[in-house]
Amino acid sequence: MGQALEIGSRAVVLLAFLAVFREGIETAFIVYASAATATTATPFVGVLLGLGSAVLLGFAIYRGAVKINLGVFFKWTGALLVLVAAGIFAYGFHDLQEANLLPGLHTRRTAGTAYC
Repeated sequence: MGQALEIGSRAVVLLAFLAVFREGIETAFIVYASAATATTATPFVGVLLGLGSAVLLGFAIYRGAVKINLGVFFKWTGALLVLVAAGIFAYGFHDLQEANLLPGLHTRRTAGTAYC
């Protein structure tokens, strides 16, 4: 952002556009992956509720109807993102165990046996 400010206002606008575009693409990939594996309409309902909530909250913030302490907001959302990332890591780790690429899932010891 510092370099964009030195270049000029067009660079700041381009930087903001690219940041929002990147987040939009990530959201689209996540929604597509969720919808492609879904057997019910539940992911679509979640997407619509989430997008609707985001639009309403964004509009309320823009109009000044809602004041948010950004420090507290980012502290809690950061903590939630860490939990989401841990869950994704756990799913990935379990999938690698199911594919027998990592040990652990099918390598349980029974009483009286030892590892070789």
